[in-house]
Amino acid sequence: MAVLLMLAKRRAGFVAVLLTLVLVTVGCADKKADGSSGSIAEDYQILQHDCDPAMSKQVQCATLVLPNNVDRLPVRVVQYLGNDKSREPLVYLQGGPGYRLDFSVSGMQHWLGFAEQAGLKRDLILLNRRGSGDICLGYQRARRKLLAATPYRQHRIDNPDQALLRCINQSDTLNINAYGTRQNAADIRALVQTMGVEHWHVLGVSYGSRLAIELVGSQGLESMVLDSAYPPGFGGVLSAPELLGGSIQQLAQACRTEAGCLDVWRNHFNGLPLNDKNFVELLRASLRQLQHRPLDLVVTLDGWPETVWLTPERFLNSAFAAAYNRHRWPLLIDAIAAVPNRHRKPLERFTQLSLAQSGHISGSAYAAVDCRDNPLGKDEDYQRGFESYPWLQPFMATGWRGQICQHWRDSIEPLDWPEQVPKRVAVVGGQFDAITPLRWAKAVQRQWPEVALSVFTGTGHSVLSNRPCALAQLEGFISRSKNAIVPCDN
Repeated sequence: MAVLLMLAKRRAGFVAVLLTLVLVTVGCADKKADGSSGSIAEDYQILQHDCDPAMSKQVQCATLVLPNNVDRLPVRVVQYLGNDKSREPLVYLQGGPGYRLDFSVSGMQHWLGFAEQAGLKRDLILLNRRGSGDICLGYQRARRKLLAATPYRQHRIDNPDQALLRCINQSDTLNINAYGTRQNAADIRALVQTMGVEHWHVLGVSYGSRLAIELVGSQGLESMVLDSAYPPGFGGVLSAPELLGGSIQQLAQACRTEAGCLDVWRNHFNGLPLNDKNFVELLRASLRQLQHRPLDLVVTLDGWPETVWLTPERFLNSAFAAAYNRHRWPLLIDAIAAVPNRHRKPLERFTQLSLAQSGHISGSAYAAVDCRDNPLGKDEDYQRGFESYPWLQPFMATGWRGQICQHWRDSIEPLDWPEQVPKRVAVVGGQFDAITPLRWAKAVQRQWPEVALSVFTGTGHSVLSNRPCALAQLEGFISRSKNAIVPCDN
């Protein structure tokens, strides 16, 4: 889930299928492509095709063609080749929305390793969802130009939001009615049906857990694992101040348990205790300096060196992005310490990682799904989020008024909990998750009291990616030999 990551971009102005070997067409009678009830006008199709010759023979390649051929979604299947193979595959739902999985030869090596470490005795199905490709190139170009513009010339640059609006006005380019979690869920249902799958399981991570919740009640869905839960009613622009402020405090608390964080802190601020208050005060001091004197940095964009300007908003965006991975927490401390002395190297390394992370996310698809799923609310609701974090207000005060969702008012359809109750579900959360806070996972437990929540201490976002011992329990839960994924230390 990249709520603040893409919100900050929007605010600051960032943001040949091969010849087919097999053609399978199956009608999907339970939901339309837009997620509503009824039969769809045109069927989905799955086109299987040859993979790259260098790809592992365990990988199958295909494309899911959406109704009316409005989009073509890449599909990859990591096959289990053992004689004890289960006929019930696992569908992996990545974060985002708008996050694009790497389906290159090297990228698929990651998923082969994932399946092996999880001990899967079944196929693993992967899908890049709607909009994960480039659906608004003008938006991407405008973001790139704004990054390189000096803060004093930005008003002369084509605002990325204006470029996005041009895409919105071209309904065949970016039509919000074709996006949203309901639409993504309809695609997943169609995918398993076109593949002839009768029974299946789901692993949803971050935004993927929200999509998994929307899938509850789908035909043949036997169980699901929610990692770093992002349930209906949480997230969106309205929650941005509270989420960002809370993530900074959570990150400060987490750093006290991380040896790398403590070492870097002592190196820069020897004698000053690492606690919430000191962490936030030092961060605020760096933001004030950047507000007075933005700093020019050289980073790599699309393979080429480029000068970009570090502003307080971009620094906060990078700080939130760093919260995703505990190995990057020390880099945030390095960056906070570098601002007063205008040391560019630590700041360039820190900013580069944020830009690399955002390169896997389609800003336009993220905006469409985020706006579609969450209530617009009112500016006064947004401003109340600063009551606990008033120090953020100078940098985010106009966030509600400036959001792109204002232009999609009539198409917003906030999600709600499904009426059905899931058959089997395991919920895992990290103690120090700053992206999808642990209280969101506890909301799932309140909605479904029979669900057990496993909290992993000393862990942040995406538990299964950071705790091998948790990933190793995945097959046990899916195969029903375990009733939960229990907390573990390594």
